[in-house]
This record gives sequence, C-alpha cells and structure tokens, in this order.
Amino acid sequence: MPKILRLHEFIGPDGLRIDEVDAALPESNEVRFKVDAFALNYGDFELMENGYVFSVKLPSRIGDEAAGIVDAVGPDVTQFEIGDRVSSLPWMNEGYGVDGEFAIVPETFLAHYPDNLSAVEGCSIWVTYLTAYYALVEISIVKEGDFILITAGSSSAGMAAMDVAHLLGATAIGTTRTDANKQFILDSGFDHVIVTGTEDISERVQEISKGKGARVIYDPIGGPQVMEFAGAMDQNCDIYLYGGM
Repeated sequence: MPKILRLHEFIGPDGLRIDEVDAALPESNEVRFKVDAFALNYGDFELMENGYVFSVKLPSRIGDEAAGIVDAVGPDVTQFEIGDRVSSLPWMNEGYGVDGEFAIVPETFLAHYPDNLSAVEGCSIWVTYLTAYYALVEISIVKEGDFILITAGSSSAGMAAMDVAHLLGATAIGTTRTDANKQFILDSGFDHVIVTGTEDISERVQEISKGKGARVIYDPIGGPQVMEFAGAMDQNCDIYLYGGM
C-alpha cells in the first residue's frame, strides 16, 4: 500500500506519522496523481500546532504543494489525462492533503507544470509566484513602464515578484538592509537596489523613477518601515503587506 504523511497530534512535526493506506479512486471533478516531490511551507507547520486559520480533524493529511504524474481521473474531469505532469496549487483546504506517495485533489487546484522544471521545482514555485501574481496582475494590473518597489529583495517571495514585474514590463526595485546582499540581488535580475541602511527609500525611488514614484510597494516586513514609503508612492500606489501582519 502507498505511504502518506499524516498528522495525528497537534504537537508540531513530532505529531506526524507515515501511514500506509489504500489509494482511493478520485470522485467527480477530482484527479489522482503519483507524487514525485512535495513541499512544506510555513502554513503546514502552523497547522501541525493547530495554529492555522482553520483546524482539521485528526488524523489528517497535510500539505498542498506536490508534483507528479496523473494516474487516475474522476468523472467530469476535462483538463487532465492519465500521464500528465501536474502540480497542485496551494490552497490549504480541509479534506485534502498531498504529502505522500499519492494525492487526490479537485482539478481546479491542479496545473500542468513546464517540461523544463524538475518535480522538485514544479511543486515549490506556487506560493511565492501566485502571491505576486494576484497582487501585481489581478489587483494592481501593473503595466509596462510602472515601477515596483520590492522589499526584502533577496527573499524567494521578492524574487518571484521581480519575475512577475518583468513579465509585465515593469521596473523592479529591490531593497536590502546592508551592502552584503546588494550584488546578489542585482545579479538575480533586479533593475535597481536600494540599501535601506544607508539610503533614503523615498529619495532613491523618486530618483530612479524620475519623479514618477512606485506604482506598487510589495512588502513582507511591515513595522516602522511602512512610514518611509509615503514619499516613494505615485498617486495611485498600492501597498501590499503580505507577510508582516
């Protein structure tokens, strides 16, 4: 029988066990896939300690990011076939979990992932990129020529926001507290880097944008730094505090 990772006690990772279970058949609008790799995120650890935004009935499968090959499809599935390379999208819904040797998820929370990505890469890109996509594409509708200020530029979330900004034709301005990460951030693709320990954020953004200001400020830090954004914004600026609340 296939093995799955399942939470039996709300005591953190020590509450996890590897259980052997039957691989159930997918129901209507569900897809089953053989898992080649799965990822753990901060939300998973919160769930293990019963500190997430919802609780689960134990024992419970965990995880919402995995990649693998479809081996069964339920009735009414239209977007996937047996043999497809797929990865699940992060959504953390009670009743489903993907950490283990197989997973069953609704097809609306499944995506094909590019052939040039490994299974490890295919299962670990979604949290950071979907967060940035929702902010920059769905809400702010960033356009070519916009300037995007991305704090914590060396983080995985910062890198994802930079990629999305570039795909939209925007200029990505990253920040870092010290000079230590400046070259790394530039080498990663940012157009400009502001060292907040020695440079004024507002002055540098206005200088870089030639007085236009930032269309979006994408910030996981929060705290007193938010007050420094005032002079960096354009008239329609959106500020996203996505990790520091």
